[in-house]
Amino acid sequence: MIEKINSKSRNSEFDTLNTRITKVYQDSNLKDDPYLPSIFKLLKPISIQFAEAVDRQKEESELSEKDEIRDNAGRKFYYLVSGYIHHPDKEISEAAKKVMNVFDHYGLEIFSMSYAIESSKINSLLLHLEEPEIKDSIAKLSGITEVLTELKQSQKEFENVYLHHQKAKSQSNNEDNATELRKELINILNGKLIPYLNGVYGVDPEKYGSFVHEISAHISSNNSNVKTRAKRLKAEAPVQ
Repeated sequence: MIEKINSKSRNSEFDTLNTRITKVYQDSNLKDDPYLPSIFKLLKPISIQFAEAVDRQKEESELSEKDEIRDNAGRKFYYLVSGYIHHPDKEISEAAKKVMNVFDHYGLEIFSMSYAIESSKINSLLLHLEEPEIKDSIAKLSGITEVLTELKQSQKEFENVYLHHQKAKSQSNNEDNATELRKELINILNGKLIPYLNGVYGVDPEKYGSFVHEISAHISSNNSNVKTRAKRLKAEAPVQ
């Protein structure tokens, strides 16, 4: 018997499971079954929407990571230059002040702004730091050129991911979120597919045995992962 899919499966977990279930059907010889084709026809458009929604979630997570990297690089640049302002060598101190005067037009708060505004501000800052007089000052501050390169690279990497993410959003007609789509798919699988397979397996185990066993193995593996995670989280939870 196939157990029902644990509704507490994460979106990424269920995306993998749903893909595997679909592949088992596609690779099977049950296309002439009187009921299975209609179930998978029902699942297909929702599965596509769900996979796209999960991909957007992954991109949003990657965006957040890339944003944190560029924020850290920007703050590192600020604090290093700030430290040089108090350097005993007057030439180094004056060079740091010139660089800091440019940064002060933007301030550390740019690293707390929205993605689009922050990108615009950082690009403007980088252009100002390319001015000949400022570049000469930066060259006098050991390590600053390397940190500036780090900021430029992290900004470039963020913008690449951001542009891809915006393009994907503009091309998507689906506004449903991944969690709602996951619930819809699980309802179909638990409410239609699994009861049907458990029924026909009891009638004709020879015909449906291999298919049912594969589906069952994938679902059992998924549910086991969900249960293991739940136990771990419970064990890690603070005692009240």
